[in-house]
Amino acid sequence: MKEIKIGLLGLGTVASGLVNAIADTKDLLAKRNNYSLSIAGIAVRYLNATRACEVDSSILTTDTFSVVNNPDVDIVLELIGGTTLAYDLVKKALENGKAVVSANKALIAAHGEELFQLAEQNNTAIFFEAAVAGGIPIIKALKESLAGNHVTSISGILNGTCNYILTQMQENDQSFDDALQGATDLGYAEADPSLDIDGDDTAQKTAILASLAYGTWFGTDAIDIKGIRGISLSDIQYAKESGYSIKLLGSYTLNEKGAVALSTECTLVREDSMLGNVKGAFNAVELEGDLLGPGMLYGQGAGQKPTASSVFADLIEAASQFCNDTLGQQQKMIFRDKAAFISQEEQSSPFYLRLMLEDCPAVFGKVALILGNYGISMDSVNQKSEASADGVKPVVIQTHEVSVEAMNQAVAEIQASEYVHEQVVLYPIKA
Repeated sequence: MKEIKIGLLGLGTVASGLVNAIADTKDLLAKRNNYSLSIAGIAVRYLNATRACEVDSSILTTDTFSVVNNPDVDIVLELIGGTTLAYDLVKKALENGKAVVSANKALIAAHGEELFQLAEQNNTAIFFEAAVAGGIPIIKALKESLAGNHVTSISGILNGTCNYILTQMQENDQSFDDALQGATDLGYAEADPSLDIDGDDTAQKTAILASLAYGTWFGTDAIDIKGIRGISLSDIQYAKESGYSIKLLGSYTLNEKGAVALSTECTLVREDSMLGNVKGAFNAVELEGDLLGPGMLYGQGAGQKPTASSVFADLIEAASQFCNDTLGQQQKMIFRDKAAFISQEEQSSPFYLRLMLEDCPAVFGKVALILGNYGISMDSVNQKSEASADGVKPVVIQTHEVSVEAMNQAVAEIQASEYVHEQVVLYPIKA
């Protein structure tokens, strides 16, 4: 029986879970496969730190490059995160012809194209299932199960921290700040939650999914990124009154001309829809293919065990390919040179607007006139009873479907008007 040796970069929460999983399933893996797994080296920051798993101290090292340069190591598992040292280590491992398994969405989003090419040049492969949506096998679905489909749309709840915050606001009437503090207390949010709540984490994952679906490489620069920072409890409640939940969605759309649109933004979805029922820290990816039709994958998007599950699956796949001498022979993920993008004029959606207006019929008439000038038809208008000390009231408008360009132009003109107080709130409504 062949012994496959693993070099592990990092020994944090996910890596510790993986070490435990390898030990617990050693006999089962040996029975199922013609190989066994062993850990040949682990790069750590501190040699004497307390561990959440049992490891032989003799295989620990603070010299990270000694692991990727070790000729005995067959597969490198990168679990340190970031895009600096991790990039250098993964690049060196691929240059050395080693298979790489990574859960690093920032690394894949920023350098995926280069790393895939490097893997191909060295007859090896990089596996990254855990980089998107934790334990949900969305990468394998796009690469394999849907390989014969033109994937025409993807809408994903891809950040558990944001979904937890939005769920707490909707179901428990918590303010954004209180819900964020709760997420921090539970360990869902980092001490600096900017990557999550500003939408960058979701954008990185969206870029990866879009790249696999379309066949060219999208960086996050191609995405209009909007997060949930400062979202109002009032808007959560107003949306709920109309039967909607507000979710942070990473979205990809392919039109009949082969052009694409990418976005990361808060979106109103029907409460009774599948995405509307994704609560707490869970993730979900709703997609549609020309052959498959609509479908959805749902599950835990973060945490030690779900993420370790995906990393372990990649490790087993890498080990199988290594044994069968098929590393580097899988279907190419990137096969187009570039993408055409759908213009804002061609993109359309119903929209939710919340305006803070002076309580005067003439004022609303001016707003209606601006909307009409851009061909925007109102589906519903609701002036809320609560008013500020100076008589300003919130007015909630839901429009019929309209182009994104027309909506943005109308909102810019409305915002510039002297009778509009505060920032106009604008969210698309998922049809």
